[in-house]
Amino acid sequence: MSGRRLGTVAMLGVGWLVAATVALHFLDSDLSVTDTYTSDYALGDYGWLMRSAFVAVGVGTVAIGLGLRETLAPGKRVTASVVLFLIAGVAFLVGGIFNTDPTGVTELSATGTVH
Repeated sequence: MSGRRLGTVAMLGVGWLVAATVALHFLDSDLSVTDTYTSDYALGDYGWLMRSAFVAVGVGTVAIGLGLRETLAPGKRVTASVVLFLIAGVAFLVGGIFNTDPTGVTELSATGTVH
């Protein structure tokens, strides 16, 4: 995939995260971005929206890493940057696939532990 297409995928993924977070701020007014973790938005009636945003930003972050590999001259710094973006992208994907436990829970569930 070309660097330009990877850049488009990255912008769409990050854009979806922003749009979903703004939408959830209005849809689930019980939560506040200043008082709760963003993972808490993945719980409740509109949790699917935040989980889809985590997956989208994960794909976008992986696209940034791959785009760097495609467009920059090879070197140790580029390799380190690519690896770090890929790790972050996979972490976002895992965050989108596995639900978090609600804040304040004393026992962690299996999916909460993975998240």
